[in-house]
Amino acid sequence: MARPVPQGVSPVLAAAPTVSLTVDDLAKIAAQPQPFAGHEIIEELGRGGMGVVYRTRSTADGSLVAGQVVSPAVASSPDDLPRFVGEANIVKEPSHPHIVPFRDFGHADGQLFFVVELVPGVDGQALLRQSEGPLPVARAISIVCQLLEALSAAHRKGYVHRDVKPSNLLIEERSSQDVVWLADFGLARTYQASKLSGLTTTGNIGGTLPFMAPEQITNYRDVTPAADQYSAAATLYHLLTKRHTYDFPKVVAKQLLLVLQESPKPLQQHRADLPDQLAAVIHKGLARIPTERFVDVEVFRTALLNCLRLP
Repeated sequence: MARPVPQGVSPVLAAAPTVSLTVDDLAKIAAQPQPFAGHEIIEELGRGGMGVVYRTRSTADGSLVAGQVVSPAVASSPDDLPRFVGEANIVKEPSHPHIVPFRDFGHADGQLFFVVELVPGVDGQALLRQSEGPLPVARAISIVCQLLEALSAAHRKGYVHRDVKPSNLLIEERSSQDVVWLADFGLARTYQASKLSGLTTTGNIGGTLPFMAPEQITNYRDVTPAADQYSAAATLYHLLTKRHTYDFPKVVAKQLLLVLQESPKPLQQHRADLPDQLAAVIHKGLARIPTERFVDVEVFRTALLNCLRLP
């Protein structure tokens, strides 16, 4: 049985078999506009930085999917949306057991529409909220190591996610081990790199600041896989402490300067029971200079797995 969907969670949240809709679902479909051919919007699941996510039914096979509706941040010409859809084929490319499968995209009524599979689980941020404290070490490392497997496969194909964070991880709690999927691969980067997002200069930032590598602030469009490694390390730091890498002030400009100029707060100041070796591995992944991080996310993953073997 699928878990309830908390407000504001990541787009992909429940199992997606072919189903018979309830009378209530059919009433919801009939009560609202249905602008996207091949898909019927049922109800809103949550809202994020890029748009609104809906529980949606595919009319082709009757399966339940997640549909994300994105309204361009700036006015667009009649050619802009079709051009973006043509360029957005990147979101189809990464294929991996730990990456949420992409299904379809299109546009209608001046809006973009992206469809992905519904997979079982809650997002990492929601999982942390539900927990009485930080996650146990072994569980947090297992979750992030599955994330790093997905990133490694994508990086080998030349793709960088650019927005790795707990809320983009979908986690199914199983009796033996959590199963993790990475969501929004390619979509955020493709949208933010287009003129539809309003991000038009290298000085604009894209991503989520508490998990963003310093180089994403200064040169978002040209970041390398090392930025995803930093974000994965920041994600693990958060899962282990329920704290961010910095004590961020309220003023955004000061937040940016903190990331650009200061090293993250020592992990063990938040959680003294963490092993020294684990803290050192995470802080290497959080190095402000990309070349001082691990050579790639696979080496980072190996270092984390070695921490699990500590006596």
